[in-house]
Amino acid sequence: SYSFCTLLGGGAHTHQNNKRSMSIAAYSGGSLLSVCGKNCISICSDHRLGSQSHTIAKGCLKFHRVGPKVFVGLSGLNTDNRTLLARIQFRMKLFKLREERDMPVEAVASMVSNILYGKRFGGYIVYPIVCGLKENGEPFLTSMDGIGAHSFTDEFASVGTAAEALLGAVESLYRPDMNPDDLFHVTAQGMMAALDRDTCSGWGCTVAIMTEEGVTTRTVSGRND
Repeated sequence: SYSFCTLLGGGAHTHQNNKRSMSIAAYSGGSLLSVCGKNCISICSDHRLGSQSHTIAKGCLKFHRVGPKVFVGLSGLNTDNRTLLARIQFRMKLFKLREERDMPVEAVASMVSNILYGKRFGGYIVYPIVCGLKENGEPFLTSMDGIGAHSFTDEFASVGTAAEALLGAVESLYRPDMNPDDLFHVTAQGMMAALDRDTCSGWGCTVAIMTEEGVTTRTVSGRND
């Protein structure tokens, strides 16, 4: 029981530090979601870049268009994200110089996996999504862990601090063979619902829809806290 002095803040008493340590993978925060449609695919990123609970920037996209029909999304430690992106872009430029063609999305996924596995003993703290359209127009989607192990799917995938919340939100909205408009609404609603349940992601999101005709990008405003 507490004494009267303790209740007033005086007296001799100990203070237990209940601060929980944060995973280094969640240090920068951020989340990614990708959903497959009929001959189209979406990828969505929140805008927050943080240092644990501190927000550093509110315009940080985690996905990058590395080819005409290829997106790479990188979730994890921001410094490792930038390093890995530079290596991916270098290898893709070298491939185009040698082969005189763009690297297909399946090859990009294998390349990213090989880079991560090659660093498995002192690896990048990165959890990627690789998505895009195959040569026949069908969507391609895979997510990976920190050493490049694939998780192929023809529905949806998520990575980042809100990954579990994203899976739960999108699972109730997803339908097979969605058109680009429906795909945008499902992706945006799923991301916004998950951002309300995660303190390390937020500040709205950006959704990119890739079709055979090109890429359409839209920004969705969200809570700025």
